[in-house]
Amino acid sequence: MKLKFCLLLSIICVAVSSCYDDSAIWDSIKDHESRISKLEILCGQLNTNITSIQEIISSIKNNENASNISPIMENDKVIGYTIAFSNGKSVTVYTTGGGNENAVILPSIGVKADIDGTYYWAIDGEWILTEDNKKIPAVGKDGITPKLKIEDGYWCVSYDMGKTWTRMENGMVNNGSCVDPLFTKVNYNESYIYLTCSDGTVLTIARTQEFNVTLDLDKVVWTPGQISKIKYTLTGVSGDSDIFTISENEWSSTVVKTSETEGYIQVSIPETDYSEGRFTLWVSNNGKTSVKRVTYSDAKSSVINLEIPVQTVDHLGGDLQVFFCSDIETEIIIPEDAKDWISILETKAKLCYTQTLHIAKNLSSDRFASIVIKNEYSELEFKVIQTGISGIRVQPSKAIIKADGIDYTEIKVLTDEGEDVTEYSYILDSNNQQLQLTDGKFTTTEEGAYEFTAIYLTHSSDPCVLYALNNVTAPLISDQEPSNTSFKHRSFLLRYTGTGCMFCVQLMDQINLLKEESIITNDAVLAVAHTYDASDPAYIPSKYLKVDSYPYLTINNRRSHWYLDGYDEFANLIESEKSEDAAVGIAVNSTLSGEYLIANVGVKAAKEGSYCVTLWILQDQIYGVQKGATDKSYNYHDDCLIEHLPSGVDPLIGYSLGTLKTGEIAEKLFITERTISSPENYHLVVTVTKKDNDAWYVCNAIDCPITGLTNFEYKH
Repeated sequence: MKLKFCLLLSIICVAVSSCYDDSAIWDSIKDHESRISKLEILCGQLNTNITSIQEIISSIKNNENASNISPIMENDKVIGYTIAFSNGKSVTVYTTGGGNENAVILPSIGVKADIDGTYYWAIDGEWILTEDNKKIPAVGKDGITPKLKIEDGYWCVSYDMGKTWTRMENGMVNNGSCVDPLFTKVNYNESYIYLTCSDGTVLTIARTQEFNVTLDLDKVVWTPGQISKIKYTLTGVSGDSDIFTISENEWSSTVVKTSETEGYIQVSIPETDYSEGRFTLWVSNNGKTSVKRVTYSDAKSSVINLEIPVQTVDHLGGDLQVFFCSDIETEIIIPEDAKDWISILETKAKLCYTQTLHIAKNLSSDRFASIVIKNEYSELEFKVIQTGISGIRVQPSKAIIKADGIDYTEIKVLTDEGEDVTEYSYILDSNNQQLQLTDGKFTTTEEGAYEFTAIYLTHSSDPCVLYALNNVTAPLISDQEPSNTSFKHRSFLLRYTGTGCMFCVQLMDQINLLKEESIITNDAVLAVAHTYDASDPAYIPSKYLKVDSYPYLTINNRRSHWYLDGYDEFANLIESEKSEDAAVGIAVNSTLSGEYLIANVGVKAAKEGSYCVTLWILQDQIYGVQKGATDKSYNYHDDCLIEHLPSGVDPLIGYSLGTLKTGEIAEKLFITERTISSPENYHLVVTVTKKDNDAWYVCNAIDCPITGLTNFEYKH
């Protein structure tokens, strides 16, 4: 202190006698004073820790518990803890040791347990020995409390309550490093306090616990008709406890003790009506009582609830979402023989799961798989049924080619749903011989009609006929208004009837009224399928045109009606359909060339989409006695369907034109071998279909003469 005073006096003298800038010197003095103050605080904290460690070890050896622990704060930071013991004593431990420019180096002073369990003082992990080479005990009657101080720039230690001091080896006070705080970390929970010393030794202090009963319900799963075990733990008890349960609503429960503080409760719940049950646990110890009530909702259930037990997917496959609920971890098990077409994509789960399965495309027959949803205690089965393709067809790229050996048509095999399966199919000629095609192309030098069928897996197609003709030219389609896409819209009425159907007369009356009012002509076109009985002169055999009851009427393939619906109902429905804008326009140019009817159909898109087209050949004035008719005029049948093209294609869907852009025109050439002696008794209907919600509906239709040009009919 004398040196410090003289230095300060000299500085003051210089400052008085000159204009010298002394701020750096004053800053140095302030830093020096701050460092001395911090070292004094640090030294005091270290001595406190040394005293505290003795008390802590003594309490541990005497089985005394900690009753409380509270943090010591400084500048919003925890610098230590105060620990209170059940014997009324308390200790303070500091866990900080500097770490800034004023920090110092200090050898690690701590305690270390010997093999006999006695704690002795140590420095840097090595025993501190007396002059006669004996370890210095930390507690007990021979226990010594070391003291620390800083003198002449060195750390010094005393083992005789400050009577003598020894300079510590490597104990110079230096700048720039952290001092070891003796306690490096303090952790605690409800049961214990853990003090980590600087040498890694961990001192564990048990905490005084309040009387409590804990039930481990997280691991409990209710399984109807079976026994579940619930573990219980008692804290804050001494000696044996009185434990019993009371069960309600068909539940039963029994207490099984495994020790003074632990055991389990066996609970049996019924197979049905189990969710309303419960039991109450009573525990008494030393005049204290705890009551716990447990219900079905307090634990997890093994029951799996499935929203839909059977899922049906079409042949196209795709993603299938399966929704089910289970309180515990659950898995979906796919059978081995279905893993090639069913796969798991993802699971989103909490208490309920949304499991996404991917179903592969099915270009074969119907198939199904039984999927198992399973957890540790129970399992549930549901079925996935996937439909296969409904049939196949042969589809040539052109209906007419020249018989010159150069012109060709490309032949494909498509499913009725439009999937290309040519690669896996056999194409047969009229003699049932496999057709050998190069790149799927058919060409010939001989004129005539050529019939083909296809076989794919278990499916066989209807015959498809194409023609090789040298003197036939396809009629052309012209567009008078290329920029216009607003078309006249007509509905397609398809009536199912037969001369042997007595009640069909009544539907004929309703249709005749629609014709008289020009609704059929202006707003709708009509085709009549005589499919009731084969003795009908107008009978048409078609596997595609079948209904369960007669008479029957469909409008645009999506509205079905019986004759009792009446004229007003039909008229209103046609008016409703007319309110929709036409998706396409239709043009037809047809001709009779010898025994062939050739029709070129043009389809112009008003809306971009995928479209299909069908040509219906109708005949009027077919004579057949109509059962149930009193008027002989009913024996002459008009609008009778005699053929639909292309053959082998479902006429309610039609030939695929692919995807058309707005304003784009697609042409399809139809040809059939048919001798027509009275063209005035024949006419054509063309329907164009579009897919909506997995079903095909007619989006426009026209009726035109058997020969001649019918242009696109625009709205103006």
